[in-house]
Amino acid sequence: MDHKPKITIKEATPDDLPVLAQLLRDRDEVPYETTDVEDYLFHCDPEHFLAWIAHVDDQPAGMTALYMRDVTFDHGEKIRRRSGFWSHLYIDPKYRKLMVYTQLVFAMNRAMRSSGIDMIYTATRQTVVAESHQKIGYRLMGTIPVDFRPLRPFRMLARHKFPAKFIEAAASVPDLGWRAWLSIGRSRAPGGVTIERIDTGDSRIEQIVAMMQDRARGTVAMDWSVEYFQKRFRTAIDHAPYRIHVASRDGQVIAASIHRVGDRHGIRFGIVIDLLVGPEDGQVGAALLSTMQDSMVRDGADAILSMGGMQEPVPGIVRSARFMRSPEQYHLLVYPGPLVPEESWEGDLDHWTFCFSDHDAF
Repeated sequence: MDHKPKITIKEATPDDLPVLAQLLRDRDEVPYETTDVEDYLFHCDPEHFLAWIAHVDDQPAGMTALYMRDVTFDHGEKIRRRSGFWSHLYIDPKYRKLMVYTQLVFAMNRAMRSSGIDMIYTATRQTVVAESHQKIGYRLMGTIPVDFRPLRPFRMLARHKFPAKFIEAAASVPDLGWRAWLSIGRSRAPGGVTIERIDTGDSRIEQIVAMMQDRARGTVAMDWSVEYFQKRFRTAIDHAPYRIHVASRDGQVIAASIHRVGDRHGIRFGIVIDLLVGPEDGQVGAALLSTMQDSMVRDGADAILSMGGMQEPVPGIVRSARFMRSPEQYHLLVYPGPLVPEESWEGDLDHWTFCFSDHDAF
């Protein structure tokens, strides 16, 4: 008689962090350090992070997770909704023919009632995943474009098409010419404005968070706090640091940027996590973008990616910097769908602020 596998789902606790870490290593085929994973998963603090683990016959078979935060709907009156950003859905290939996926998602959805969650939302590059989410009650808000700028185009092509070290080395010569051409259009800060790098312990983080809160006015956006900012940008899962720069005038922060560098499919990308700039400071924002680019080049990036979900003037700054439209895009989905009716203000993606600072969907 054939054995029928027993599937069990449990909500993760801090004691399960080693299991979560191993599942993420298996998913990405990267030997992440346990301490980096623990920071990235907020140490399974339910105030900030919830996860569920599937076991098949007592063997870890998959996981799913929610990054907890408040999202404000600021239209006339400000409504704060307790929300979870859905991430890290992974099923071990050995168990994908079983009903592990379905049971994990149902367990997460049941937690909405017990954990006081009003909304779950997520962003995915995969069209097939977006389609499957819609079948279980998620509403597709729309697609968010990604802008792209090559920094080492010849090396990037070599890594993608011809993964041989001698070809990659030969690409360094034409890449130097490319970066020299890029430097011609480099933006500099206007007089009286200084740009410097800071860490998450700097007192000016309070001013950055205040700018994030100000940007959220009149939109649907994550509600940031200094504490969450410091935890969110402590370190990436792959131990890559988040680089934070501020532009100041007369001791006051007037613009800020966050970026990191990460590898995907053998190509090294610089990621514009966030760019905060007021409508009158486009030149300062352009200078910050150039500062990020210089830092990315030093960290070995082949190209820059910037998500298009930030409010103006950022999209204009990115266009002026001769970025190109990437073929990839992010599908933003919300559950339950009736929370964001199609014809409503909150159902219009143009009223949302969403970028890589919300989560490293990259």
